[in-house]
Amino acid sequence: MKKKTVLRAVCMAGLAIAMLFTSSCGLLGGRPEKEPEETRTPRATKKPAKPAATEPAATEYPEITHPPVEMMDAEEYFQEHGQVLDIVPIRESDSLLSETQVYALLRERGFTEYPVTTGLDAEGGMMEEIEISETSSAKHPIYETYFTSSEGMLWIITVIGDNVTANPFQYNLQTDKTAMTVIVETDHVTSYDNATKRFFDTVPDEDTLITKRVERIDAATLDAMTMEEIEK
Repeated sequence: MKKKTVLRAVCMAGLAIAMLFTSSCGLLGGRPEKEPEETRTPRATKKPAKPAATEPAATEYPEITHPPVEMMDAEEYFQEHGQVLDIVPIRESDSLLSETQVYALLRERGFTEYPVTTGLDAEGGMMEEIEISETSSAKHPIYETYFTSSEGMLWIITVIGDNVTANPFQYNLQTDKTAMTVIVETDHVTSYDNATKRFFDTVPDEDTLITKRVERIDAATLDAMTMEEIEK
């Protein structure tokens, strides 16, 4: 069953929320309060009819939700909660990937179970959330899909610019840590603020965001990663 992607106004490695910069969900630090209750089909696709009463209930997957938070300037937030390495306006960025490129990138890494979606246009502005096409040359600052491991652990896979990150959703719901944990491939995380249409490369403080670096984020790597390993 397809899942709804939550659009991020400011997304730090596809993580959780600490503050909201626009009317969409901004993801910076902190953990979601509870696991969402229902799965929604991406807006670009038609929602299937509900099964008849005599049929078994369909498996439900979580929809990402976030509590309301105080608005704050993105640059100010990043400076207060880590080290800012670089700030690049979207129009000056050479890291934007096309739908075709992202589709191929994620499929080659084994993320084939769920659709890849986006809700930002090439200029970095809000648009209706769509499922991307493997033949489209259109570019967007953020893409998202999901991965479910063989043990049933749900991951949120996010591409921001040309950076891939993975959020162990269920682990972050259950841990006692106040900061979210995210799996990364570099020594920094890339974020995007659609209020100012800029990318931020930052090294966040550990009390804001915990990063665990791996050589490559793909289905095999995430499938082998246990709750205990993430906790280390």
